[in-house]
Amino acid sequence: MDMKKYITFILLAIVAMPFLYSCSNYLDKEPDDMLTLSGVFSDATNTKNWLAGVYDAVPDPLWGYLSYSYGYYLMSDESQINSELGQFGWNGLLNVQQGSWSPVQMVPSFDLWGTTYQKVRAALLFLANVKAIPEQRQTAELVERYKNEARFLMAYYYERMLEVYGPFPLVTTLASSTASPADLQLPRTPYDDIVTYLDKELLDLSKVLPTSYDDTDVGRATSGMCLAIRARMLMFAASPLFNGNADYADVANKDGKPLFNSTYDVTKWKKAADAAKLVIDMPQYKLYTEKNDDGSIDALMSCMNVHLKGVQQNPEIIFIYPKLTHYYYEYQNFLCASVFPFCLEQTKIWFFFFFLKM
Repeated sequence: MDMKKYITFILLAIVAMPFLYSCSNYLDKEPDDMLTLSGVFSDATNTKNWLAGVYDAVPDPLWGYLSYSYGYYLMSDESQINSELGQFGWNGLLNVQQGSWSPVQMVPSFDLWGTTYQKVRAALLFLANVKAIPEQRQTAELVERYKNEARFLMAYYYERMLEVYGPFPLVTTLASSTASPADLQLPRTPYDDIVTYLDKELLDLSKVLPTSYDDTDVGRATSGMCLAIRARMLMFAASPLFNGNADYADVANKDGKPLFNSTYDVTKWKKAADAAKLVIDMPQYKLYTEKNDDGSIDALMSCMNVHLKGVQQNPEIIFIYPKLTHYYYEYQNFLCASVFPFCLEQTKIWFFFFFLKM
C-alpha cells in the first residue's frame, strides 16, 4: 500500500470511529421484551407502563361484568340470556342458567382467581422496585402516588375476590425466589380478617390519594374510589350472607380454623352505614340534576342525561373507567350502573337500607 492510500485509510477510519461507536452502543441495548426489573424501573416510561399493566384488569362496566368475559351477574337471577347468544360465545353462561354446568368448565371464561394473583404480584414487584428518577421527571412525590395507586389496585382486586369466593389466601408480601411448592400452598384467610385488612388499607389510602385528576390521568385511583369500594365491602360483611350465617359454621381450613364468624354482629351495620356516609359527604360528588327554566328539577332530563354526560360534566360518577367509548349506547347506560359502587345514587340507596337494618 503506497503512502497516499495509507493516509486515506487512516483518515477514513478516524472519521468512521464515532459512527461505529454509536452503532455499538445501539446494538448493545437490551430489547424491550427482554428488559430486566432494573431496566424497567430505571426508566420513567417503562415504570409508568408497568403500573398501567396493573390497572388493566379493572373490568369494563359492560362487557367486563355482564358478558361471557366475566359474567357473574348473568349467573344469578338478576338477568337472563337469550339462548340465541350461544353462537357468539355465551354457551358457558347458558349452561349455568340451564343447569348443565360441569366441574371441568371455567365459567365465566375470565380467570378471576389467577388474574388477581398475577396483578397482585405485579403490584408487589412495583412497590419493591419503583424509585425516583429526577432527571426523567419522576419525582419522589410522584413515586409515592404511584405506590398508593398500586396498593389501591391490590385492595380493589382482593375486594372483588372476596365477593366472588369468600375467604381466600391473602398475600401481602412477595414470595421468596427460593420458596418451595409446599411453601406456596397457603391456607385461606378467614373472611373477617380479610375485611379488617382491606378496611384499614382502603381507609388509609383514602387520606393520601388525590380526589381527582386532570384529563390526562382520569381513571386513576382516587380517595372517593377507596371509600366507595370500602362501603360496598362493609355492606356485604354486614349482610346475612356473611354476618352470622349458620350455613358456614363448619367451613374451616385443614387445621380446623373457622373461616367465618357464625355469631351475628349488629354493629357491622353501623360501620357499613358510617362508611357509606363518608362517601355521601364528599364535597366533589353530588347527584346529577338538570333544571327547568323556572329553576325546578327536570326529572326526565336528569334521569336521561346522568347516563350520557361525560365524566367531567357528571359529578355523580365516583369510579371512572377511562376506556369507555360512545360506540355502544349501552356503555353510556352503564356509566352509573349498579354493577359497581361507582355512583353517588347507589351509595345513598345503601345508606337508606342500612338504617332499615339497624
